[in-house]
Amino acid sequence: METLVATGLRFAYGEEWVVDGFDLRVEPGEMLCLVGRTGVGKTTVAKLLAGILNPDEGSVSYGGEPVAGLRDVVSFVFQQGSLLPWRTVADNVALALELDRVPRAERRRRVDELLRKVGLDGYGDFLPSQVSGGMRQRAAVARAFASPAPILIMDEPFGALDVQTRFRLEEELLRLWEQDRRTIVFFTNDHDEALVLGDRIVGIGGPPAHPGQAMRVPLQRPRSNLDAGLVALRPDVRALLMAVAA
Repeated sequence: METLVATGLRFAYGEEWVVDGFDLRVEPGEMLCLVGRTGVGKTTVAKLLAGILNPDEGSVSYGGEPVAGLRDVVSFVFQQGSLLPWRTVADNVALALELDRVPRAERRRRVDELLRKVGLDGYGDFLPSQVSGGMRQRAAVARAFASPAPILIMDEPFGALDVQTRFRLEEELLRLWEQDRRTIVFFTNDHDEALVLGDRIVGIGGPPAHPGQAMRVPLQRPRSNLDAGLVALRPDVRALLMAVAA
């Protein structure tokens, strides 16, 4: 795996800058959480990092090459999962494997394994409309890990879920990540979620979106938002956000 580097990113909708002066370096295998309030431009930054949007100024590179020109480098998890409604849960998870021309038997084996890992065993033949929002997000996470992409960019994937479902999905995400240690850039507006998941946390201020200082999370995993050590770090995360908003 290589390093993901964003340098001097600027992006505007019309005449309004929504991202301005965004620099970021994500090390191979790192779980990096970017925290910012609703409306600062997190989704736009996420799409720039993924190569979905092209910056007006600046660059995003992976191993020194522009991300937008590279195939199978980034897998993106949207806020609402974005499953294809006409494909079953299993077929949605299998999509990246089909595009990569993985043989049918191996594809089925890997899909079944991922569905078990995210708690969807027995739901593979259901359509997205036939399962809950939490199940759709589990399927979206499984689809991301089915992809061979070394980088996962996750745009507030659990933000619309109830607390219990979010906690379970955070645990499932960490279990999957710890097995292959691909690079994850996780966007959230929840301080505790960032502390539970992240190796490092970067605050985002805005609009326009711009990064603040980074802090390393000095806690072993697994973590709980009830852990005394995590509770003690909450003021540090708030300070990051206050500094970038100043």
